[in-house]
Amino acid sequence: MQKEPKNTQDSKKWMEPLFAGPYGENNDLFESVILEHFREHFYWRRNFHPSDLPAIDTASEYDQSYQLTTSRMKRELHKLSAKLKHSVPFFHPRYMGHMASDLFLPGLIAQMMTLLYNPNNVSNEAGSETIDMELKVGEQFAQLFGFNTDEKHYPCAWGHLTSGGTVANIEALWNLRSGRFIGFALGHSTDELKIKLNKHKKSAKSIHEMNDWELFNLPLDISLGYWQQFMQLATTESQQQLFEATLNKYRPESLGLATFSQRYWTIKSPIVLVPSTAHYSWKKAAQLLGLGTEQMVKVPVDRHMRMDYEALERILQQALVKQIPILAVVSVLGTTEFGTIDPVHEVVRLQQYFSEKGLYFPIHVDAAWGGYFATLFRKENGKNLSFAEASQSFSYFPSKETYAAITHLDKVDSITVDPHKLGYLPFGVGGVVFRNKLLCQIQEQKAAYVFDNRHAEKSFNDLGQFILEGSKPGAAAAAVYVSQQVTPLHNKAMGKIVAASIRNSEYFTDHFDAFKNKISAYAQVIMPVEPDTNLVTLSINPINNHSMAIANQFTRAIYQFLKVNPQRPVQTAEFLGSSTKLFRSNLTRAEATRLAMELSIDGKTFVEKVEDEKNQADFMFALRHTLMNPWIIQNQKGKNYIDMYLEYLGEIIQQVLLTEPFVSVCKPEVMTSGKKIKSASG
Repeated sequence: MQKEPKNTQDSKKWMEPLFAGPYGENNDLFESVILEHFREHFYWRRNFHPSDLPAIDTASEYDQSYQLTTSRMKRELHKLSAKLKHSVPFFHPRYMGHMASDLFLPGLIAQMMTLLYNPNNVSNEAGSETIDMELKVGEQFAQLFGFNTDEKHYPCAWGHLTSGGTVANIEALWNLRSGRFIGFALGHSTDELKIKLNKHKKSAKSIHEMNDWELFNLPLDISLGYWQQFMQLATTESQQQLFEATLNKYRPESLGLATFSQRYWTIKSPIVLVPSTAHYSWKKAAQLLGLGTEQMVKVPVDRHMRMDYEALERILQQALVKQIPILAVVSVLGTTEFGTIDPVHEVVRLQQYFSEKGLYFPIHVDAAWGGYFATLFRKENGKNLSFAEASQSFSYFPSKETYAAITHLDKVDSITVDPHKLGYLPFGVGGVVFRNKLLCQIQEQKAAYVFDNRHAEKSFNDLGQFILEGSKPGAAAAAVYVSQQVTPLHNKAMGKIVAASIRNSEYFTDHFDAFKNKISAYAQVIMPVEPDTNLVTLSINPINNHSMAIANQFTRAIYQFLKVNPQRPVQTAEFLGSSTKLFRSNLTRAEATRLAMELSIDGKTFVEKVEDEKNQADFMFALRHTLMNPWIIQNQKGKNYIDMYLEYLGEIIQQVLLTEPFVSVCKPEVMTSGKKIKSASG
């Protein structure tokens, strides 16, 4: 018996003014609010030294050259408007493709308002108001994930916004690389300068008694505490310069990795461990930071496309035996392809276990997609809901593994989160949070024309000194700040909106079996990966086919009806989706066999190395559905958009099956008469 989605109406009314709406229902609200603040901006301009004469003469509008320029501007804007009508309609429930949806009105309006003021969050002088907003957002994220934000307690967290998750991931690894080598640099610098540091209470040895392997494997909180103690011994500016210059002799970011390795060959090249489902930004990070992609070791995943923590343990054990340094272990909280959540709690357990054996590694969580899922479990008082409390609003979510992973985020060292995904804000705004803010301070960069360093007390308000980017839009910070003031990051506010997207996934799952049975006479369909969150994937195989290559070809043909084609009006598409691949190399033999059997595929055609391209494939092609739009299961004439989509998908399957080469290869005997559907891609 199919379950009805729980609590689908209780949050609808309060959510409604937060979005423009798929039909533009809140156009009057949007227009009145934005017009009010646009007018206010121009009043502000006129009242800044109102006694000054206008720079643009009031008679200029009658000048021919003025009118020609105005005409060109209007013409180009009209042309732009026409082009934009071909844009992907992310805002509509019929769009179920990539990680984009309708936008929060509070954030959208805040960003448009702030653009008129054009603040630059590189320094306090250029973004005096919006930098404070950005730092407040970083604090909100830190509190969401359970990090300490009280300066009186060590370590204290810190976070900020980036242009997206890729930059956030690169910056996290940039900082972690610096933090991992700081213990080594301190050990050698204190010897050179003949300085003694007090032994850390959690360290068995003094820093002066450690060898290079032990120095590198100091936990971040301990090594950063030593760095703080070291720098506090420099009481004059000349001492500070001496201390920094000495440290730089032993830091790879100063020497370069090649020179560092030549001088200090006792430290082998460190590796970064990532799941095989990790985003491609990690490959970019390895290349940009000079680590090399060979040092990016992929950890296998399990049948749920989550990092296999037993495989991770085996790799860590080998690294311990061979004394190979681990720069970081990366877990993913919401993979791009499947929305799956790695077992963060198990990675935390392994960190503790191996640290006791002398092999330490920091943990970064790439939660670009899944960071906002933490709002589902966070109470207004900052505490977590129990598993039983968290489960009450859902049919299946969360699994015990998902709950454990998300509620262990407070134990990791850094986290990426993207407000332009499940924060429902305009592109591009990502974010990164560090459990220990000293990790960012050891990277401080100085530029006299931007930053004033006369004050001994360091402030993060001059952001550009501590982050990867330079100039950055304050408007993005305003958008996130205002959104999170309107919908705070807990289960009674933002969590309700995220919960609606989970219910979309549960509704899809509940109605999947009926759809599967309905088309069983002419095709088979599976969910190759059980949904952890609000992403659902489908793979489809026509009747009588046993070749993975042909099954992939068939699903691709179906995808042509769901694919965005810039050459055709988007209005011709009934629904829009995306696709992904499940690679055979990411699966065990048993799991690959299971998936092939469920799809009635000969397992010999689902291979790691293709020898027969006509029948074999090294991946399973899948339709990918991101169900984050809050209006997807809103009724439309007795059906919601998932009902309508599954009905449409069934019609596409029939139509594709009656085309070559499938009608010849599969020879379907049982078909219903479906209407002719025109592909969105022609």
